[in-house]
Amino acid sequence: MTEKEKLSSEICELQKALYKIEEIKLPEERRDFLKNRILNQVSLKTPEFFVDPVVKMRIKERVFAYIENQSQKRFFWSNFFAWQKRFVAAFMLFLLMFTLVSYFNVSTKIVLAKAFTTLDEFVGDVEVLRDGKSIKPYMGMQIFEKDRVVTKSGGFATIKFFDDTVSRLRDLTELSVEKLFRPEDSAAKTYVEVEVFEGEVWSRVVNLPLQQSSFVVDAQDLRLSTQKGAFNVKVSANEVTVDVYKHTLHYSTPRAEDKVLSGEKVILNADKTLQIEEVGEEDKMASWVVDNLSSDQEYLLEVEERLLAAKMESLGMSGYDELSFSKTLGEKTLLFLTIDDVKQSKIELDLAEKNFVAAQIELGNPDLTTEREAQALSALADFADKVRVFYDLVAEVKVTDADYGSELERYVEDKVLSQKKVLSLVTKEQRTFKAKEVVEELELLSARNDKELVEIKAKQALDRYFEGDSEALKEITNVVNEYQYDDKFVDVIADIARFEATNITPDFLEVSQVNLQSEAVVSDSVEATDLPSASSLVDENVFPLVEEYGVEIEGDKLLDPLLH
Repeated sequence: MTEKEKLSSEICELQKALYKIEEIKLPEERRDFLKNRILNQVSLKTPEFFVDPVVKMRIKERVFAYIENQSQKRFFWSNFFAWQKRFVAAFMLFLLMFTLVSYFNVSTKIVLAKAFTTLDEFVGDVEVLRDGKSIKPYMGMQIFEKDRVVTKSGGFATIKFFDDTVSRLRDLTELSVEKLFRPEDSAAKTYVEVEVFEGEVWSRVVNLPLQQSSFVVDAQDLRLSTQKGAFNVKVSANEVTVDVYKHTLHYSTPRAEDKVLSGEKVILNADKTLQIEEVGEEDKMASWVVDNLSSDQEYLLEVEERLLAAKMESLGMSGYDELSFSKTLGEKTLLFLTIDDVKQSKIELDLAEKNFVAAQIELGNPDLTTEREAQALSALADFADKVRVFYDLVAEVKVTDADYGSELERYVEDKVLSQKKVLSLVTKEQRTFKAKEVVEELELLSARNDKELVEIKAKQALDRYFEGDSEALKEITNVVNEYQYDDKFVDVIADIARFEATNITPDFLEVSQVNLQSEAVVSDSVEATDLPSASSLVDENVFPLVEEYGVEIEGDKLLDPLLH
């Protein structure tokens, strides 16, 4: 056995022996005695160490300053990160709200008509030609520019245009849709142009509120345009005949231009000469005319019902009980988060327009209470105030930025004219007529000078007159006196005198309107000396027509102002 192995064996034996030794257990007093004895025998000698009191104080201050500084740092960083978390959370919440609000907008747009033109109905053999190819027609088929609609023997077709105009094609008729135009930035401006090659077409144009808007019909060398009315166009190889049954119709040829009134007809002969005549009794009683006038009445009721439904839909309501003039939480939030003054003014105008539409619906409520009527009238007044304020803003913006000011001006004008179109079928007997009066007053704000102001007032008065409002004559007389017989108003009076000379009352074939006799209108409404005589205005022909729908280029056809 080696020495190393021997030593290892002895250590093992020693360990075994130690394990057998029991722990010594001493009483507590004995243990304390031994402890004290040992401590008394230990002698620890350390050098004496003296520190100056001032130094002690400085050390103490430094120690406490260090401790305090470390605590402040730990407090700052711990609170900084806690505050940062709260800040990030608040910022994310604001960002979320702003994002949600950015998707929210004040919706006041009323669907004035269909978004597109359709073949509304047809009977018998009808053909649609597109790009030279024949397409089988179907109800509700969309009609595009350059499409031709052809009715064969026994056929009949109705086209409803996106501006609410309706045209009905008799058999053996061919019509081409030339232009269907509406600017993207406007809900009121529209331009429709069709051409009749042969046959007979009846058109009913529901009020187009802008002078730049028009419904145009080309028939050989005769060009017709109107913003409101009912007329029948008949085209044959020998002549073109146009009978006017509602309002006025402007016409032009390479040689002349003028207008025809309700109860008159214009004839373009084969030799290109023009004749203006009265619509004969035989023409008035023709089944085609009587049926179309009756269909127009049904169609206007349909338009009124659709507009009411569109108004309710624009407000998100399905019945009168859901109507409210209060701002929603989203609308209030949108106003609160909008910083830009111009944008905020636009939002306020949108909200006022929304309540203006609500007021129209409320005024049409058969169960309208006095309290609700007062709220509706207040909404009408508020919309008028907001429009006036916005026009003031436009004037301010134009000083520094003319282009942006013009853009804002178009924005507010389009709102007023859109509401004018919505209210175009409202009559004086209806409570909603109060909204129509507000719109007419606001329309005057778009006039840039006295001449434009007179033209707008003249058109408003003439429209009312042709709608059977006898008070319009008083209005015309008052404004004529105010503006010293401005040419535009003399032209209006000439139209009325010429119209009354036919002994045909406004809307003489529409049973829904008041039947007014011309002699009674003059005697009851104005003094005979207030108006020039019909002969002095018509025979002398000294007041040229101011063309409102376009400009003449090298003696060719008039171009609509939206396209040149």
